[in-house]
Amino acid sequence: PHFIPHFIPHFIPHFIPHFIPHLLRSAPRWGFLACLIMNVACDEPASPQLTPLGGAFELPSFEQVSDAAPQPSNTLDLGLMTTTDASLDMTVEALEAPLDVGLDVIDASLEEDSGLTTTTPDAAPPSCRPWVAPTCDRWRRWGEGSKSLAPLMLVHGFFGWGEARWLDYFYGVPERLHQEGYRVFVAELDAINSSEVRSAQLLAQLEEALSCACEPQAHLIAHSQGGIDARFLIGPHQRADLVASITTISTPHRGFELAELGARGDGIGLAFVQGLTGLLSELIRSEPDEPHDLHATLRSMSISEREAYHRAWPDPPHVPIYSYAGFTNPLALAPALCNEGSHLPPPRRGDWIEPALMTSYGLLGGPFTANDGVVPTASCVWGEFLGCIPADHFDQIGQLFGASDFDFKAFYLNHARFLEERGG
Repeated sequence: PHFIPHFIPHFIPHFIPHFIPHLLRSAPRWGFLACLIMNVACDEPASPQLTPLGGAFELPSFEQVSDAAPQPSNTLDLGLMTTTDASLDMTVEALEAPLDVGLDVIDASLEEDSGLTTTTPDAAPPSCRPWVAPTCDRWRRWGEGSKSLAPLMLVHGFFGWGEARWLDYFYGVPERLHQEGYRVFVAELDAINSSEVRSAQLLAQLEEALSCACEPQAHLIAHSQGGIDARFLIGPHQRADLVASITTISTPHRGFELAELGARGDGIGLAFVQGLTGLLSELIRSEPDEPHDLHATLRSMSISEREAYHRAWPDPPHVPIYSYAGFTNPLALAPALCNEGSHLPPPRRGDWIEPALMTSYGLLGGPFTANDGVVPTASCVWGEFLGCIPADHFDQIGQLFGASDFDFKAFYLNHARFLEERGG
């Protein structure tokens, strides 16, 4: 009762004069469009001679949808007419929805009839789902946390092991870091083998852990020979893309003389090797992936081997490398190089020497040559040197059984915060 009396008298005079001539004029093209949709062969009609007001609405060529410059293309002249009358405000937007319904059919027909090709964008890769694979349980133990810092992977040294033993190598460190919200992985490599072998194992474990956590990179925090293994990843293995940074703790980057002698199997180096073997053999419980190779282990840390490596594999500059050096003996003053550390204040003296390391400490030079009972302090300086830590080689990882006069857990936590400050 309200709509019809007002609408019909207003609509008919404006609609009929415009629509009927336009419909008759465009009938041949709508017939052609019907042919395309029904996939029936028919001749394309000639374009109408009368140009409608407002011009023609063109569908761009399927070969140049994204091109800014107009190119010759197949167009559908829908012959739209415009009017200034407010009652017939027909816009292109109003027609887009019904037109889109048949575009897929039109695309296929045009491609078949005219030889045009269409390009379908690649499907977006599925989002990564963490911790799905059965092998991920190992990495998930400490691998979830609230910190945005990339995961930390702890890498043990020679004669070392992971965490799946009655005595964890990094004693209580993964748990302490995890309590603070950091995500932690713990690598487990052959205890006694070359860095060529161990680094290949490290790479495989890093790839698996990152895949499980859906992360692109991790920070490697490595003790002793583990630092050499970590650098192999950004050197011979060419996988710097997986490494956010490398931190080494008492790693013999420059090698040392006793390792050189031990690798050759002569002189005082044999006594050094024999003492360490007897001390740690009962602590190693892992089944190695490869047979133990003690000479290859020491060769990896020899002076000649390290010099040859540095000539062949310079560190890529875009991967930060940080280093700490340890020294022991409360009666010995800290060496002058400790003043060069950029992060830690230089300690005045070392800690009490682990009794089991007294012999090797003396063989390395005792109070006359700063060392941590296993590695000379000067050999540990590499990349950005962060400073000296007053701890022997065992105390740096909380051994034995966490009994240490060095606060090793606070040390690792402090370094994780340092990596955060560096934007990792």
